[in-house]
Amino acid sequence: MSKSKSMSIKKNWMYNVFQALIKVDQIDTNNICFKGPDTPSFEKSHVIAIFEAANLIDIISRNPVTIKLKKTSKLKKTSPKFINENKLWKYLKESVPQNSLISTPKKRVKNKITKWHDEKVVYKSLGTVKKDIKKIRESKLKETEKKALINARRGQGIFRKKVLEKCGYKCLIKGASSLLTASHIKPWNESDYEEKLDPYNGLLLSPIYDKAFDSGLISFKDSGEIIIAKKFLKNAKKLGVCEKDSIKNLTKEYHPYLKYHRENVFLQAATP
Repeated sequence: MSKSKSMSIKKNWMYNVFQALIKVDQIDTNNICFKGPDTPSFEKSHVIAIFEAANLIDIISRNPVTIKLKKTSKLKKTSPKFINENKLWKYLKESVPQNSLISTPKKRVKNKITKWHDEKVVYKSLGTVKKDIKKIRESKLKETEKKALINARRGQGIFRKKVLEKCGYKCLIKGASSLLTASHIKPWNESDYEEKLDPYNGLLLSPIYDKAFDSGLISFKDSGEIIIAKKFLKNAKKLGVCEKDSIKNLTKEYHPYLKYHRENVFLQAATP
């Protein structure tokens, strides 16, 4: 199965949307027009996704997508009218660093920022469960393999059962036995067939830890000690995620997957 391809947004496209926001109190994004014939209109949703992740806007409505500019802690000292293209770009790079996850405003499709360049930002779609299942069904795999992958993608079947068994049917951090998710360590879209079904590529976590881990806000050392991204520290405490949290008795089979997560999913640029 093919992996998701990378896409990019140009610096001037970002600034164009920002300029449109300055002129009005709020705007229906259907009315934002990019300058230049080479600018695809569908990229607006990803510009807005980055703005939302950077705490630059409030989304008033998601259908139609209506947004409003808000003053953030990093921009409040400067009037938006005096923010040029380079200042905006610098702010966005600092606020939404490499490996950050963003979600489109309407369909909430997840994307990952893979690289900031001088004139563009590169990202790739992590897809949706529905799209991933469609790709599996259209693949040349055997029917038994397709069924196993579809169940795993839905959080069911062989993968979930093996992760539950390995983790003793309890959250590896808090010990809770309900509302648990068998979460892939190396993301689904970046794993090969064997990795997708490998129980050592899974952690059994309660909802807060699962969401934070999946979003790259936390990760774990090979020893099991938690690592919390700097940008998440304040909210982590409010949500009960502690710097002393750890997973005990992680065997060496987990280490390659955890290494991948630390290097490719965890928000390294936001760590202390």
